[in-house]
Amino acid sequence: MTKIKAVLDTNIILSSIFWRGKEHEVVKKGLEGDYVLVTSKDIVDEVVRTLRDKFRFPEDKIEELLALLKNFCEIITIKTRLKIVTEDPTDDKIIETAVDGNADFIVTGDKHLLKLKEHKGIKIMSSGEFLELIGR
Repeated sequence: MTKIKAVLDTNIILSSIFWRGKEHEVVKKGLEGDYVLVTSKDIVDEVVRTLRDKFRFPEDKIEELLALLKNFCEIITIKTRLKIVTEDPTDDKIIETAVDGNADFIVTGDKHLLKLKEHKGIKIMSSGEFLELIGR
């Protein structure tokens, strides 16, 4: 049986670093291999940029995170360019990653993405809904 694949939005990854809530649990389950974590260079770059610029995160901790992502995620290069999220076009990279990474799910806290509910068979849900689906 093939494992399900999920793309985690930047906000889920960032929340998992700073808080021990549902987002942390979602990331932990991915790292433990309960599902395949799919991400892209675009998402990783946004996470790093946010940690560096907004949170002044220590460079050695950023390097640790990058190593973790490289070891435990399927990192793809986005080839498909979409214009789906009109309210916030920067969110398109999340959908593009899911499309090019053949993901089954997008896990996000972003209201613009959650409002879509689905894109071409890729279900878009909150971390709580995803945890219920994969079984805590």
